[in-house]
Amino acid sequence: MASSPQDQKTYHFDNPRPSQVEEPPPAWLRAKLVVMTGPHKGEEFAITHARSIIGRGEDSTITINDPSMSRHHAEVLYGASEFRVRDLDSSNGTLLNGSVVEEYAIRNGDKLTMGETIVRFQGERLELA
Repeated sequence: MASSPQDQKTYHFDNPRPSQVEEPPPAWLRAKLVVMTGPHKGEEFAITHARSIIGRGEDSTITINDPSMSRHHAEVLYGASEFRVRDLDSSNGTLLNGSVVEEYAIRNGDKLTMGETIVRFQGERLELA
């Protein structure tokens, strides 16, 4: 039985907002979003900024042409040695592993749903010579 949006838990991360931090992820840390469903299925988008906006708007850092996404739907933030996702008051909301999210830390393998698009977050430490 599918749960309704009213049955889902909303997560909110209460630490200081990483948008106050302007440092991009360090060179030894690689992060990306892998599109699993939707118009850009199979594509990968590198996260190289402290703040990456995801949406269908041409001015988004990561543009996904999904008509059920907002122009600025959500953002992935890097700060305080972690990545977070934050919904940007989108029309259809953002889900993290199936639960409604306002802002929350994300980990390797987490799935974000925005409109009809599902992306998987991948983060890994690199061995630097």
